[in-house]
Amino acid sequence: MRISAFAIPYIVFIASMSVLSSPSQAQSNQPPRPVVVAIAQAQDIAEYIKVTGTAEAAAAVEIRPEVTGRVTDILFTDGTLVKAGEPLVQLDSRAAQARRDQAKAKLDNVTQQLARARALKSGTAVTAARLDELQSEVDAARAVLREADVVLDQHTIRMPFDGMVGLRRISVGAQVTPASTLTTADDSQTLQVVFRLPDVWLATIKPGLPIQLTAAQDGETSITGTIFAIDSRVDSASRTIGIKATVANPQGLIKPGSMVRVEVPIALRQNAVTVPEQAILMTGQQAAVFVLDNGTAKRIPVELGLRQRGLVEIRQGLTPGQTVIAEGTDRLRDGATVQAKATLKDWETPAPSDQVAP
Repeated sequence: MRISAFAIPYIVFIASMSVLSSPSQAQSNQPPRPVVVAIAQAQDIAEYIKVTGTAEAAAAVEIRPEVTGRVTDILFTDGTLVKAGEPLVQLDSRAAQARRDQAKAKLDNVTQQLARARALKSGTAVTAARLDELQSEVDAARAVLREADVVLDQHTIRMPFDGMVGLRRISVGAQVTPASTLTTADDSQTLQVVFRLPDVWLATIKPGLPIQLTAAQDGETSITGTIFAIDSRVDSASRTIGIKATVANPQGLIKPGSMVRVEVPIALRQNAVTVPEQAILMTGQQAAVFVLDNGTAKRIPVELGLRQRGLVEIRQGLTPGQTVIAEGTDRLRDGATVQAKATLKDWETPAPSDQVAP
C-alpha cells in the first residue's frame, strides 16, 4: 500500500500528541491532592453480640405481716430508699403488749420464789426437788416471755434489707392478715440481669466476663456488669443457654423488671492495629489501604480482622504509627502525590458492633 507524502506529517503529529498526554506526565504535572489522614493505633478491642435481657433485683420481696392485726401507722414513703430494720408499718399491739407484760410478771414471780427457796435451803426447809421444780418454772416463764417479745415485735413490720419500697397497698385502719401484701421491697442497688445466648458462643462465655447494659427505655443509660453464672444445660428447642450477670445500680437508673440491651464480647483482641473504617478499600474480596509516604500515596493490601462502628482491625499489612489516608481516596491512584490537609480525630474509641443474636 502506498502512503502519500501528505499523510506522514499527520501521523507524526498524532504520535507526538500521545507522548505529551501520557498519564504519568499528566499526573506529575498536577498539584498534590488534599487528603485527610489518620494514624494507625494499637489498642484493645472486642467484637460484641447484642441480646435483650431482663433486670431483676438482687433481692425482691412482698412485704406481708406475720400476724393478724389492724394498721395503726404507716411509717414509709412510697418509692423511697429504706435501711434494713427500719419500721414500715405498725399494727395495733396493745393485746400483744399486755400478754408480754403478763409473761414478764409471771417470770418475776417465779424468779423471786426460786430466790427465797434457795435462801431457805440452808435450813433444810426446802427440798432439792422443790428447787428443781421452781427452776423449771423459771425456765418456762422465761420462754413464754421470749415468745411474747417475738409476737409483740411482729406487730411492727420492718424493712428486711437495704433497698427501695414500692407503693403502699394498705391504709391506716385496714385489717390485715399474713396473706395481705402491704408493699414491695427491692434491692435495686445491685441487679441481676438474665439473658440467653446461642450455644455457638458457649466456649467464649465465662464467669467474670464484663458486659455492657443499656436501659431499653431511653437507649442512653449504659452501665457495666459481670457474668457470674451460666446455666447447666442448653435449651434443646432454641439452642440457647441462660446467663446471669450482676450489675451495680447505685443510682437506680435501671428498674427491676425492665428490659435491657446486653452487649457481650465474643472475641477479644489485645494491642490490635486499627484504622478508621473509611480508610478501607475493597476490590472484590481484597482489602487495601493507602499509606502516606513522603507525600506519596502507596496502596498496600491488608488483612482485616474485627470490625466495629468507626474502626477496623488490621491483622496484616500495617504497623502502629503508620499514616493512612482516611478521606479523599476516591479515584486516587497508587503513587499519586498527596498532601495531608487534616488528621482525623476521635475515631480511636471503639463502639460495639451491631451483631444481634438470633
